[in-house]
Amino acid sequence: IDPTTGAVIPGYPKDLATVCGGPFMDHPQIWDVSDIAGTITYGRPALGMPSWSIRAAGALDDQQINDLVNYLVWYSSKNVPFNENICLNPDAQKAAVAKYYETLKPCPGLYSCQTVIAPLGVAFAAEQAKASASPGASASPGASASPGAASSSPAPTSSGSPSATGSGS
Repeated sequence: IDPTTGAVIPGYPKDLATVCGGPFMDHPQIWDVSDIAGTITYGRPALGMPSWSIRAAGALDDQQINDLVNYLVWYSSKNVPFNENICLNPDAQKAAVAKYYETLKPCPGLYSCQTVIAPLGVAFAAEQAKASASPGASASPGASASPGAASSSPAPTSSGSPSATGSGS
């Protein structure tokens, strides 16, 4: 919103002061620190954001991008409650997957999708299936994993130390 006129500005970027709130705070494409780094590195051309990495014809090297990601995590974490902070709190990341995973099927081209979201979704679906198999337990409606997202390894979580080496997928 334009602060002078109050008019909606088309394509205005999201509030980066809450980027670590991910889907809890209207950042549906941020599920992990790697999504922040990947967005800066490769941009979002369809939304008018250019890539900033030298590797993708931008102006910033990996250290500068990593510094920017660390700043955004620090700044955003001042405005996002810890229980919703997907950058610093692995439990918040799991809670976001439990609440919003169904809206992501099929898994879009996010940087964290195959390494973070899908495995957490599979683990969540397995917990729900186990809970519904127990006598007297009920599972949350609408919780299931996508067919191709099965993983035999434990679900990775964000370590809290951002890395600017997103996969770019």
